[in-house]
Amino acid sequence: MEDTLKKFVDKYRPCISIFTISLNGTCPVEYTNSLVSTMQLCDQYNIMVRVEFHKQHSNLQHAKNNFLCRNAEDDEVTHLMFIDSNMSWNPNDVINMLLDDKHIVAGACPQSYYSWDSVEKEPSLLQNVVEKRNEEPMLQHISLQKLIQSKLTRYSVVIGTEEAVMDNNLLQVHQVSFQFIMMKKIVVQKMMQAFPSTKYLVRDHYIHCLMDSIVESNSYYSDEEVFLKRWYHMKGKVYVNMLVVVDHMHTNRFQGSLMASLAL
Repeated sequence: MEDTLKKFVDKYRPCISIFTISLNGTCPVEYTNSLVSTMQLCDQYNIMVRVEFHKQHSNLQHAKNNFLCRNAEDDEVTHLMFIDSNMSWNPNDVINMLLDDKHIVAGACPQSYYSWDSVEKEPSLLQNVVEKRNEEPMLQHISLQKLIQSKLTRYSVVIGTEEAVMDNNLLQVHQVSFQFIMMKKIVVQKMMQAFPSTKYLVRDHYIHCLMDSIVESNSYYSDEEVFLKRWYHMKGKVYVNMLVVVDHMHTNRFQGSLMASLAL
């Protein structure tokens, strides 16, 4: 991978701009350690990293749109990332997402609860997990505890089709949360051109309201859903890298692997 990464860096000169929301102005140690390690790893391979924090809840959507548009006009920036402050990740996964070379690629983030009702609905769930682990070579290197956690965890991902289809560890999805997501700058640039009516004036410059919650056909769509709906309208695709494992830090540490969950 190292040779591939060096060639990628020489060709594209990547610069990743990261946006993190922390409404109370603090970040868990796990997030901070992941971020520092990511910056150190990227520096080792001459990949530039910028980090921007936001904590004002009243103008959160404006802050997101300002981040997108400001970086879209920055000649140095090549990629943008949204990472929630309660995420913990392996720094190598940021590199892997970069090398995926997709317009939008995300990590599947576990939601902050375990679905214990699954055990009630499926009394033999634990036994089934053990049997499936013995049958599937891809699961045998994962601990039983981690597999059970994965089975009980729900993910902020909408696949959009009845059958999940993977291509080289990438799963095309219909919706995914922005908790841990990377996109190329050109996505924002193309969207600004495709939706000129979203432009509005702030002081002495224009930005585009690409992320905005709406009600349509009696359904509510969040700003993240609207952004991806617009991208799909432009025939764009969104992927989840199934090898990226992100932990959700809450009252408990919610760990899980979407790949393992789908395989069980």
